[in-house]
Amino acid sequence: MTTPDLYEPELQRQYSAFLSYYGCAGIACRPRRPQDKGKVESSIKYVKNNFLKGFEGNSYHDLLCGLKVWNEEICNKRVHGTTRRVPLAMFQQNEKPALLDLPLLRYEILDVGSRKVTRLAHVSYRHNYYSVPSTYAGKTVRLESNGTCLKIFDGSVQIAVHQVSGQIGMYVSRQEHRPEYKKNVSREEYQYQMAGIGPYTARFFEHLMVAVPTHWGPMTRGILKLRKRFTDQQIDLSCKRAIYFGAFSYQQVKRICENELYQQNYDEPVPMAYSREYEHELGLYDRLTN
Repeated sequence: MTTPDLYEPELQRQYSAFLSYYGCAGIACRPRRPQDKGKVESSIKYVKNNFLKGFEGNSYHDLLCGLKVWNEEICNKRVHGTTRRVPLAMFQQNEKPALLDLPLLRYEILDVGSRKVTRLAHVSYRHNYYSVPSTYAGKTVRLESNGTCLKIFDGSVQIAVHQVSGQIGMYVSRQEHRPEYKKNVSREEYQYQMAGIGPYTARFFEHLMVAVPTHWGPMTRGILKLRKRFTDQQIDLSCKRAIYFGAFSYQQVKRICENELYQQNYDEPVPMAYSREYEHELGLYDRLTN
């Protein structure tokens, strides 16, 4: 019980789910009222003073077998001290007819805990790391697992579900949990987005894939992000100038946009910022390395 109240106590979440699964209800005791649990404590005392004092077994298995025999032959057939009735007879006459059928499957006892989401939007569980949506980085979330499936919650909202990995030190990530700028976008989707800016940008994308086959993706994302600062026309004209000079890189397109070089005629010289500070006669390197 997380919040004590005689009339409407707030139960711990997993315990409440357990009661609901079996269609029963818990009876809460009042705070600081030990007499409310007197009968429960008295039953424990009865087992200790009656069964355990006469137990002569040598193993846990003997204990279980002996307790079962004692419970069926002595405990439930005696006359109860308070009710003055035989417990087994009361169960057969009053309680058993009112019982519901048990569910086909037992209630799953879950491993429940809380974790702080790392800056990489993962939580640790059993020596592995499992992803959550990137917006939860730095927040504390709740984990529930039955050993096979791991569910992650923000309050009562489920934000992620993973199959528990049997390995150690693994990052188990889902594509939809990555931030937008890190999600894997197909070549066709990039081509469609670049063509949405203009025809020269679409041609620049084709040249970019040939010129830098290992890094065209991040460069393409950079060019698309230029739309936050420049118009589609400015970017498209900048790509046109970059194609003319064979400057196939994001930084070149960005520099053309920032310096408004897309407005210049192509027969004009391209201004270059150049310093003679690092100019050396190349033979010097041969003498240094010998």
